[in-house]
Amino acid sequence: MGKQIYDRPIRLLFREFASGLKEDQTFEAKEAVDWFRKKYPKIKEGSVRAHLIRLTTNNPTRVHYKPTEKDDLFFQLESGRFRRYSPDKDPKPIYATEKSLRPHKTRLSLNKQSLEERVTDYLRNFSHYLWYFGENIKFSGPSVYFHKKVIAKIRQAERCEQLFEDDLFFEYIYATLAAWGMHRMGEETAKMVDFDEFKESICSNKEQILGLSGLKLQAIPDEMVDAVKNKLASLFNGLRIMDSETKLIGTSKAIHHLLPDLVPPIDRQHTLRFFYGNTNITRGEEEIFIELFEKFRQIATHLRSEDFKFEGFNTSLPKIIDNAIMGYVMMKLLKKSNRQQI
Repeated sequence: MGKQIYDRPIRLLFREFASGLKEDQTFEAKEAVDWFRKKYPKIKEGSVRAHLIRLTTNNPTRVHYKPTEKDDLFFQLESGRFRRYSPDKDPKPIYATEKSLRPHKTRLSLNKQSLEERVTDYLRNFSHYLWYFGENIKFSGPSVYFHKKVIAKIRQAERCEQLFEDDLFFEYIYATLAAWGMHRMGEETAKMVDFDEFKESICSNKEQILGLSGLKLQAIPDEMVDAVKNKLASLFNGLRIMDSETKLIGTSKAIHHLLPDLVPPIDRQHTLRFFYGNTNITRGEEEIFIELFEKFRQIATHLRSEDFKFEGFNTSLPKIIDNAIMGYVMMKLLKKSNRQQI
């Protein structure tokens, strides 16, 4: 699992960590990360979290690291905390099998139970999937440059109203969407509307945007959830971003760049595959948009924004959730040949 930095591999350094635990003492993943940061600072946090998965006997994701009996060190409780593994009272460890090591098909048929299990795994190992995303997709060029320019404009504005008087703000969003694949050359590819129509469409929905601008995905009061969804549905239907009948992907990405703390971007390859098991849009797009917003909101309520660094491509909590979903899909649902596609 990587190049050895110290005199022992990380999995053996973990045994040193475990030796300091009292009987039945529990710990959080962050405590292990902090211990390594203090004792072995050259080891990256992502490597610590990846090894913790490998060494946890009841974590299904460990099969991707081909564990053996030598790796049976910890057991994860329902609370998310860990303790030393006990062969006498704990279930038998999960090991990689020939079946589990086969490549996943790119199209899956999921039932509700398997989606619930997927989300549970995703939340339990959230930091690992976010790390995997950062390690395996290297965004560069205009896709990152213009996205960060948009976010900087929003963060620096004293009032949201000011953004509607800034032509550069609209140009940055327009350029970001093009860099994110919403406008491509050729007759049978995605096309955005012309810039003037794009800007006018956003400005004509100014009141809806301003009414939502102060909200954060993880902190919407329960009594406001339905009202927020109604406003988002109205905004979704009111915007004209794409010059095509299909608008879910392009419009969600546009709204994300207007309300980055509230609305996540949606794509086929990762978002639809994660939640629905395929990349097809088979129902009304407004319905899917609001349904996915609610799924992201439920995930956000399990996270704390203060636990994350907002840097690089991790520019807001909705984007961080999106990045971790991409990490999950790349690691578990996509063939290797497709993992670099956005």
